[in-house]
Amino acid sequence: MTAAAWFVTGGTGFLGRLVLPGLVREGPVLALTRRPDVAGNLEGVTWLQGDMDVPGPWLARLAEVPLGGILHMGAHVAHTRRDGDGAVRDQVEAVACLANLAKERGVRMVFISSSGTVGCSLRPDDAPDDDAPHVASIVGRWPYYRGKVEAERTALRLLADRPGHLVMLRPPMLMGPGDTLGRSTSTLRRYLSGRLPFLIRGGIHVADVRDVAQAVLAACRIDDPNAAYNLPGHAEALMPFLKRCERLCGVPAPTRHVPWPVAWVAAWASNWLADRTGRHPWLPDPVVIEMGRHHWGLVGSAAPVDLGYRPRPVDETLAETLAWLRQDMAPGDSSTARAHDLPTINRESA
Repeated sequence: MTAAAWFVTGGTGFLGRLVLPGLVREGPVLALTRRPDVAGNLEGVTWLQGDMDVPGPWLARLAEVPLGGILHMGAHVAHTRRDGDGAVRDQVEAVACLANLAKERGVRMVFISSSGTVGCSLRPDDAPDDDAPHVASIVGRWPYYRGKVEAERTALRLLADRPGHLVMLRPPMLMGPGDTLGRSTSTLRRYLSGRLPFLIRGGIHVADVRDVAQAVLAACRIDDPNAAYNLPGHAEALMPFLKRCERLCGVPAPTRHVPWPVAWVAAWASNWLADRTGRHPWLPDPVVIEMGRHHWGLVGSAAPVDLGYRPRPVDETLAETLAWLRQDMAPGDSSTARAHDLPTINRESA
């Protein structure tokens, strides 16, 4: 490999699988993965076996390769306080390693962060812009988002003297077809399988993974970028959001609200019992309940101009997401709805 290559993490994820085909049109790609044998074949991508936790071997390999840039999409999404400090440390150390590599090699680092670093509040009308301060006082209780905040601060500090060498993108929860790991679409999976018996009063913020993928590619190419871009999608209170899903697919949405402290205790009990019986918990981790009572509004004035970011109508995204989930949720899987029991998606209402 003689042409300058982009080094990519998270290439096998929900977002990464859409980004890589566009990135290889720009030149060769070296993508880090733990399992090259299951990563798939894509012309222009060389899969490099390794782990962010053990950087020595793949850093040695990269020393032999001219780099055109670094795209960091990799992250373990787990909303729990189990080994929370370790989860934060892993995020920060990975970003520090890649930021130092970008500085050493004189290339750009594009870092996929999260809207939750700046866009989380108990007030539904909050809508922070790209230059808003981090909301560490709110999200610091949740290891995933605390890790993202600390990772952003680390990247900004390490690349402060290199304008244009850091671009951080902050998308909200990603929706769309193809979430094979079921992480981004877990709320819709629970809704479709009847595992949302009640709601708490809070909000949700979603964007189409395909629109975000195009913004990522634009961030890799743009001259003179900003250091951070918010990528807002559609923010809404959870009840009308699920009513929107009901209109699209016919599955009844929950109608019962429960005070969040009651929901938190129920979630804690569900997970405590699951830990002792080896069964799947009926309710999510208490951290998810804590996050669910918040609102996740966001605006981004620069992304439409600089990155051409134009989120599609939310009903279009949800209709296609729900249709794909209907096919993916296998019959007989106790953690999901039976695919043949789910109504046909009403595409015309999207």
